[in-house]
Amino acid sequence: MKKRFVDVALAGDVYIDPISERGRIFIPAKIEDNPTLMEKDPEYVKYLDSLPEDLRNAWRHGSWDVFDTK
Repeated sequence: MKKRFVDVALAGDVYIDPISERGRIFIPAKIEDNPTLMEKDPEYVKYLDSLPEDLRNAWRHGSWDVFDTK
C-alpha cells in the first residue's frame, strides 16, 4: 500500500501509473478530519493516545514509516 499509493504521491501531485495510465493521489487524513467520528466517539482519541508509541504514530498521526517491512 505504502509503496503503491503513498511513496509515489507524497508531494500531493497526481501520480500517473505507467502501466494503467490512470492517475492517483494520496490524500492524508487524521481523526480531526472526521467530525462525525469525533462527535460520536470522543473517547477514541484518548484510546489512540494510549497506544504504544509506534502504533500511536501510525494510527493517530498517520505515519507510514514506523514499522520495518523487511
